[in-house]
Amino acid sequence: MDNSENILRDKKTKNLIPLFTILIILISALILYVSYNVFFGMTPKQYYTNIINNIYEKGKEITDKYDNSRYLNETSIIDGELTLDSNMPGFEEYKNYKLNYNFGIDYKNKKVQLGAGLADNSKTLIDLYTYIEKELLYLKSNTIFSDIISFKDIVNITESDDSENKEISSDDLNYILMKTKDSIINSLDDKDFTTSRDKIMISNKETNVKKISYILDKEKDKKILNNIVNTYKSDDRILDILSKASSSSKEEIKKQFDNYKVEGSDYNVAFNIYVNKNRIVKYEIYNINDDSNKFELLVDNNIYTINYQSAEVIINKKKDNNYLIELNNAGQRIANINYNKENDNKILINYDFNIDKNIINGSIDLESNNEKDKSTYNLNVSLSMEDYNISLTDKHTVEFGKELDTIDSSKAIDSNSLPDDYGENILKNIKEKLAGTPFESLIDIPDDNSYNDNEYYFDSSY
Repeated sequence: MDNSENILRDKKTKNLIPLFTILIILISALILYVSYNVFFGMTPKQYYTNIINNIYEKGKEITDKYDNSRYLNETSIIDGELTLDSNMPGFEEYKNYKLNYNFGIDYKNKKVQLGAGLADNSKTLIDLYTYIEKELLYLKSNTIFSDIISFKDIVNITESDDSENKEISSDDLNYILMKTKDSIINSLDDKDFTTSRDKIMISNKETNVKKISYILDKEKDKKILNNIVNTYKSDDRILDILSKASSSSKEEIKKQFDNYKVEGSDYNVAFNIYVNKNRIVKYEIYNINDDSNKFELLVDNNIYTINYQSAEVIINKKKDNNYLIELNNAGQRIANINYNKENDNKILINYDFNIDKNIINGSIDLESNNEKDKSTYNLNVSLSMEDYNISLTDKHTVEFGKELDTIDSSKAIDSNSLPDDYGENILKNIKEKLAGTPFESLIDIPDDNSYNDNEYYFDSSY
């Protein structure tokens, strides 16, 4: 009995030996991998692969916020007003007026409305509204003419596909981005990268760095484009997406890719990165035949410096969503900008510009209030110079599910049946409505006794 137990124990021990051996190999490989990355860093290709992946992730953050489904499946209306306030000569006379505007779309039912009106503190002076229903366009006004005018053969929004066939989701966009990114990465070869030693200034100190270079020549460009084209035409989902985004079928799009001849660019573009302690501290992009347009980005902790020709931009990240931005040209300070995102609903930007030794100060203030079916936005842009100031304010709402205005098409008059002097009378009404306002001088309309039918007429051929 004891002998059999020993035999069984020996068998179990022998079975464990390969497991221990594999475990030791895995641990050793992990130690070697970590040690390599700590002491030697990533391979040149890995650095560039990470850059491409990071660009993709940033693009994905943007597309994740993209959602056009509500615009395609529900009615949406933008209602707003623009006002101006100023004590500047030539501008202060406009501060008691506002421009109202409206835009609405019902994609499913092929309806569009667009309107604008100029108003003072008490009433609307002039206005004009446009309505589109399928293949007909209507004009209406409450101030400069009393009829509803219809136009044919100007627009036709009935020929577009149904909204469900046109809807491109953020997932669709992300999928194309991902496949494009993967195609680019798969086109890179380790032998395409060169490594050398260099020195650059970081925090005002000369610092030893590793320079990793990649030259995008015609052959490499051609290889990348070929990979992207082959990926697109062999991927059914991409073909579906491109078909939805166009009026072409999958077969037509695939045929276009098949017939597309990739030439590649004749430019030789250098991409350089500079690495210090396994961290990229500088990026460069330029044409190796002409580096006068070199783009440089230096990363020094939370300070980012961009150089292009004589221009320099310094971005200092003070904290999350707060940046101080300095703009210089040929060594001269031209602007300071303080960007501060206080929360998801409020952004405040303060700035000062130095233009020909004139200091212009100002701010941009954006506030929003987002609800399920309605969002409200208030935007104010202001600037001041010496004792003068000017500000422009936009207030508007975006509302979903609200019905568009209706037009009584039974009362519409065909534009071809309007009297010859109809356009002339509209011009007279505009002049009358704007009389005594600063806008009167902006519109050159002759006096009643100087109308010339050859110069002012309403073209009923539309």
